[in-house]
Amino acid sequence: MNKKEFISQQQAMIREGKKPVMILLIGSLSVFFGLLFAGTLVDDHKEYAWLGGMVIFGLIIFVIGAGVLTIRFTKAQQKKFGMNCPACNKPVSGVGVQIAIATGSCGHCGESIFEE
Repeated sequence: MNKKEFISQQQAMIREGKKPVMILLIGSLSVFFGLLFAGTLVDDHKEYAWLGGMVIFGLIIFVIGAGVLTIRFTKAQQKKFGMNCPACNKPVSGVGVQIAIATGSCGHCGESIFEE
């Protein structure tokens, strides 16, 4: 892939990723505020004291689950759009994209990313 194709693929990956990220964000906020509401319910009603441990457990599972989903989605996107270095197969993302565009080299191994 040449530099122009790389930039085009990067922009397409960002465009395609916006909708799933928004769905994950809205779903995450819904779960978070639901657990927050359950936590306030525990404070107001002592008969729901048993729910306190469940809320903490839910928050822990929520944070781990959101992290795993984010990592899996990111890796799938990078694989789909070919955003891995051809030499070391590490993902070209974040600042690595800027390094690749500016220098034409992978930020991890230093090998050329683009075909001339």
